[in-house]
Amino acid sequence: MHEPCFYCDGTGQIRSRTTIAHEILRQIRRERQSLPGYCVVVNAHPAIVDVMMGEAKERVEEAERRYMRRIEFNPRREYHIEQSDLQGK
Repeated sequence: MHEPCFYCDGTGQIRSRTTIAHEILRQIRRERQSLPGYCVVVNAHPAIVDVMMGEAKERVEEAERRYMRRIEFNPRREYHIEQSDLQGK
């Protein structure tokens, strides 16, 4: 009669938007050397993009200065809120 939630995989919880934004910044730090080009494109759910361009904007700008890479955001409505990926451009 029941099946696991397709959104949280049955855990009953999802990570906060702020936590996801910080995880994306850590992922950029780890993977920046392997991404081609001058720009890092972050594909993420629109709610996460809003956080990255809002409350996490200072951290994003600091990462851009530190890594000498521009960071762009591509909102993807079809992505799960916890899903994201990086591309070099």
